Amino acid sequence: MFSHRTPLRVIDSPELRKLFMRIFKNLHSNQSDYTYRILSDLYGIFACAAESSDMPLAENYSAFVQSAIAYMNANYENGINVRDVSSHMYMNFTYFSEQFTRGTGINPSKYLMGIRMTNGALLLKTTDLKVSEIALRVGMTPLAFTNAFKKHYRYTPKEYRGRSEKTVDNN
Repeated sequence: MFSHRTPLRVIDSPELRKLFMRIFKNLHSNQSDYTYRILSDLYGIFACAAESSDMPLAENYSAFVQSAIAYMNANYENGINVRDVSSHMYMNFTYFSEQFTRGTGINPSKYLMGIRMTNGALLLKTTDLKVSEIALRVGMTPLAFTNAFKKHYRYTPKEYRGRSEKTVDNN
């Protein structure tokens, strides 16, 4: 626990270093979605800090699940898959999937796809990027992104953007 006697705790982690460097890089970026990238990296930092904390974690999210989620959030745009996450966690793919599902109630493939769809939807609402550019930014091919997006939201990305623009215009 932090106090006036122990105000800081040193956490020497390559993952943390990577996340901080990405935040610094994104702060000086001209990309329109830099705030969402920074938020994603901040969630990763919080997960790393929680993992190294002496404080108990939430029952539903063990340290390994939090670490896996942090890794997904930090790397989804690189086209990672669940096998990459299980390798990062040094776990057998099947065992990792079972434990992740037990800890979150969602299988890791769906969880990773949810991260991609949520970030894709944000980019559609807040930028003028082409759908193909958004697909690449969330780590997917344009065709796979369009199909997954339609399955997830029941609208194609273009329809979703059009509906979002109408909603904004009416307010």
